Amino acid sequence: GPSRPPTSELLSRFTFFKPPTFKQPSTLNSSMAALTAEEAAVYDRQLRVWGVEAQQRMRSSHVLVLGCRGAAIEVTKNLVLAGIGLLHLVDDATLEDTTLPGNFLVPASPDVIGSSVAEQCAKGLKEMNPLVDVAHVVADPRTHIRSVALHALKAYSAVLAFDMPAQVIREIDLKCASLNVPFCACTSRGVSGWIFVNPQRHEFIVENSTEDEKTGEIKKKVEKKSVTGVAFDRVVEEMASAASAAASGAASAAATPGPGAPRRRRRRSAVFDVIIRCLARELRTGRAVSAADMEALVDEAGGPVVADAADAADAVAAVALADYLEGACVPAVNAVLGGVMANDVIKLVSGKGSLGVDRMFCYSVVDDAGWTL
Repeated sequence: GPSRPPTSELLSRFTFFKPPTFKQPSTLNSSMAALTAEEAAVYDRQLRVWGVEAQQRMRSSHVLVLGCRGAAIEVTKNLVLAGIGLLHLVDDATLEDTTLPGNFLVPASPDVIGSSVAEQCAKGLKEMNPLVDVAHVVADPRTHIRSVALHALKAYSAVLAFDMPAQVIREIDLKCASLNVPFCACTSRGVSGWIFVNPQRHEFIVENSTEDEKTGEIKKKVEKKSVTGVAFDRVVEEMASAASAAASGAASAAATPGPGAPRRRRRRSAVFDVIIRCLARELRTGRAVSAADMEALVDEAGGPVVADAADAADAVAAVALADYLEGACVPAVNAVLGGVMANDVIKLVSGKGSLGVDRMFCYSVVDDAGWTL
């Protein structure tokens, strides 16, 4: 393949954004400085993979993170290691004994009990990569996003929200859409979780290389493409309608199969329908679902979603629904969601490559599978 440019040439071409003490992105100095030898060494592999320009855009980006729990730990870790410019963490929670085991950013020490989750996470991330700026604010993420001035919010390269009710996600999504700021949301509950991505309008570059059969010459083709996002409530509405239609169709086919009935298609995971029903209910009621919603959600399902269900899929749905309403996180689910979401955030801020999720992604550790919608 083509030879790699010498490090001296990479250094001369690569510049990055180095902000002063964090206030708001709009107040930061936007001057660019040359990449140091230390930074070239740290990001050497990434420079080879996605190039100088993409790394520079990522190093100049500012990402607002609303909530420091669940998959947020995995996402922020991945972004920091990739060399994001600045992470601004917002959370008002304090560390307790029960929160320490699931948060590898926080030292397992009794000395941190009672301290700020956001502050301890910021310290842990900074230790992972001292070249990245990490700031934190001890505040309720929902209150904070409502109080941020529009001009300050517009300065962010992306806004990420974690484990928030659907109605709050809709509110943030609409606010970001009015400013053309990419928005991603993620929730990890029990054996399942989901990611929503609204890139607004994501313009990216796709590079393909082909080899001439006669000369052996490598030819590179560069294409500029774009994708437009869809509002959160619209995505949930469409998925809920599709789930209801699929359930009705399956019930009808099961009732009257007939000798000439078509072969049954592979059934979608029952966990997917659980997630969609819970999100749709949150949008209708304006509050987060809880164990108190179990009976109503079972009735809405139109089927025997009970713990002792004879059908295996119904039993899986019962477990997933109970876990989702309980709200506990499973580290394996966080790891998968964190990898998928961080990958798309990197693509959003760097402009390199198409998104893996341009609407919604659902994952179930029970099925060990995910669905992109």
